[in-house]
Amino acid sequence: GEKPMLPTWLSPTQVRIIPVSGKYLSDCIELMRYLEGNRIRVDIDDREESVEKRIREAETEWIPYIVVFGRKEKESGSLSVRIRADEEVVKMKAEELAKRICEEVKGKPFKPLPLPKLLSRRPIFS
Repeated sequence: GEKPMLPTWLSPTQVRIIPVSGKYLSDCIELMRYLEGNRIRVDIDDREESVEKRIREAETEWIPYIVVFGRKEKESGSLSVRIRADEEVVKMKAEELAKRICEEVKGKPFKPLPLPKLLSRRPIFS
């Protein structure tokens, strides 16, 4: 069947940005600020885990859009966006991503993310 998911407007985190390495963190923070300026709930998984593990965990949290950011994305200016609803990875500009999400959440209530934006700063419950 289909992947279970919440509507984008109801998802606590609408976009998760995953930097390939620490040297892309400042670019990811810049992208996060741009998306937040468009009233999108976004966070950054800056933990010292493998990229595959961070993607897998974002998928288990039902995050609608996962952006993996590395050298190719920095050079080209386009993002690799994993879209949960379509079950595919698409190349798009940050403006296109913001526009797509804004269309999906148009007319719905917005509350900012109440958690720290960097996952490394969130509490860990075991």
